[in-house]
Amino acid sequence: MPKEKSTNLKSIEIFNKREKSLNKKEDIDFNKLNIALSKKFLNDSSYIDDLNDITNPQLEKLIKMIKTTSKKEFIEQLSNQ
Repeated sequence: MPKEKSTNLKSIEIFNKREKSLNKKEDIDFNKLNIALSKKFLNDSSYIDDLNDITNPQLEKLIKMIKTTSKKEFIEQLSNQ
């Protein structure tokens, strides 16, 4: 298994376990964002469902960018900031 894939699978596992112990909605939203990004990097289209569950209005712009850019474009945009 390629390192990138195993890293993203492990990250999803960690964030799923972590979510059970979170209480603040903001923390839960950021956790869901991390899960969604890992899924996007794995080409798992269910990342859209995770993004749709996020209710934090401060994340709307980022969520739109994640939904509308390719994995490569997203990484490039983050690298340029």
